[in-house]
Amino acid sequence: MRLWSLWWGLALQLRPAFGRTRTFLWFAAGLAAACVRPDLAGVTSYVRALGLRRACYGPLLDMFHSPGVGLDKLTRLWTRAALSALRPALLTAGGRPVLLADGIKIPKAGRKMPAVKKLHQESDGNTKPEYIFGHSCQAVALAVRAGLGFFALPLACRIHEGAVFSNRDRRTLLDRMAALALSLGVEEPAVLVADAYFAAAKVIGPLLRAGWHLIAAVRSNAVAYRAPQPPKPGTRGRRRTYGEKVALKRLFDDQSAFTEAQSPVYGESGVALRFLALDLYWRPVGIIVRFVLVAHPARGRKILLCTDLSLAALEIIRLYGIRFKIEVSFKRDRTYKLRFPAGAGYGKVG
Repeated sequence: MRLWSLWWGLALQLRPAFGRTRTFLWFAAGLAAACVRPDLAGVTSYVRALGLRRACYGPLLDMFHSPGVGLDKLTRLWTRAALSALRPALLTAGGRPVLLADGIKIPKAGRKMPAVKKLHQESDGNTKPEYIFGHSCQAVALAVRAGLGFFALPLACRIHEGAVFSNRDRRTLLDRMAALALSLGVEEPAVLVADAYFAAAKVIGPLLRAGWHLIAAVRSNAVAYRAPQPPKPGTRGRRRTYGEKVALKRLFDDQSAFTEAQSPVYGESGVALRFLALDLYWRPVGIIVRFVLVAHPARGRKILLCTDLSLAALEIIRLYGIRFKIEVSFKRDRTYKLRFPAGAGYGKVG
């Protein structure tokens, strides 16, 4: 009963998102059933889990489509409750909470289901088909310490491809991800950790304007620029914005410039890796960012990007190593029956 009392205290914080008390109580019943149900047969499993009468099936089903549920407000309240309740256990970077972001594509058998479309999977793994019919979602989770490890606590997940509400909406998946992260109602600057797909100006720009920072991988063909040399006296014309062009992948050829250190990656001990940190201009955003080149003895090579120049290289490597926890959460979510290849969170530079 002590556990359920704590559960009810958290659930009550979500009450303002519902227009009527009756709608909230049906939501609370469904939430409790989702916590204890032994099978995954949809709303039917909710009825069986709580021992409800057959007549409760209809109201439970209607609750999911009720106009009395404010989804955006519910998401903000859940984020606020999670940050408040788990404050001592949060993974932080420079005193800021760390959020994890990723996109998932969920195969669906029903071709006529809303928002189901033909999707191309860009994964490097050969365990996935190249094209599927399903839902394309993007999710944001909160990195939380759990015992001796970490856990990705889901905050929000939205179908961002296939659902069209207005023909005037020209936002891309990158625009939608940035908007989703900033719509959570986090009242303090945070650090978003994502994979190489989200290392783009459409994500970095909105985050920086809100005081957030991004840690992400970059593709193997990424280039950066050194700071321009000061112009010679008497030189006419506009001052150069960028200096010498640097192909980041080429920097791995000179291992003498790398520093060796014990790996800060989660779950590793007694492993030495080599890294190189450089502050260079990145043309997509036009500002100086920190690039960290990592040569791991077992996992291969990786190029990381961080918009926060105050974070040390090893701290950036450690935080990016936590990113795969959101993929583990997807894999454990049996409701969607996802399957991700092993090692998907830390690949090799091609």
